[in-house]
Amino acid sequence: MRGLRGAGLEENIMLARTTKVASLLAVGIATLAAGCSDEAEPGSSGVPAEIRLAETTPAQQAALCDWVAERQGGYGFTKQCDDGSTASAPADRAECLADNQGLADCPVTVGQFEACARELSRDMCASLAAAQRPVCRPVLPCL
Repeated sequence: MRGLRGAGLEENIMLARTTKVASLLAVGIATLAAGCSDEAEPGSSGVPAEIRLAETTPAQQAALCDWVAERQGGYGFTKQCDDGSTASAPADRAECLADNQGLADCPVTVGQFEACARELSRDMCASLAAAQRPVCRPVLPCL
């Protein structure tokens, strides 16, 4: 989801924020999932929902990136949108982690992050609209 070709500047800025949110969500969720996957609700990373992204370890951040990338079709996945634009997942985990360095101070919980990530992953091409929905509003300032 690195960018939309053919979109205006404002849309590309929102997409960049949305992409960071998705990447950050993936990092935090996947990391925690390693220790709690047996008790995770369907569609969750397995990371305790009450943990703040700012409190996740590097391993948890990597796990969240993997979780988000999987929801987006896998690392490097690209989708051609009906409007002629292109939406894509991060090329690899390293890119996802680099895109989400700003989350170190993010007060958003893993549960909030997962809820937004699920909303954004429903349709990569509609992620700009999804990012404006109430479920994603708490996450956007962290980007």
